[in-house]
Amino acid sequence: MTTADSMPDGGIDPANARVGRAVADRRLNVGFSTQRELAEAAGVALTTAAQLERGHTFPRRSNAHKLELALKWPSGTLAAIRRGEPGPGEPPPAVAQAPAVTG
Repeated sequence: MTTADSMPDGGIDPANARVGRAVADRRLNVGFSTQRELAEAAGVALTTAAQLERGHTFPRRSNAHKLELALKWPSGTLAAIRRGEPGPGEPPPAVAQAPAVTG
């Protein structure tokens, strides 16, 4: 887990917050009631799972991989969500379309 991903003023990086929400939702969907259950299944520290879900930090690559396995996500999913890509099974973000020109 790295703390360098937090905002300098102590705020939360929106990209990390997006990942945290996705992880919390997925944790519940796969049947982990608590962050502790996720952490134990992944073999990471409870603080790693908790800080990730809160959007405070993003895990090291090795821990991200362990969490992805526990969440039954393909490798690289956490980084993809952090970049703004949809998670597995999610529709792509809606793109505003220009109104059709009628003549």
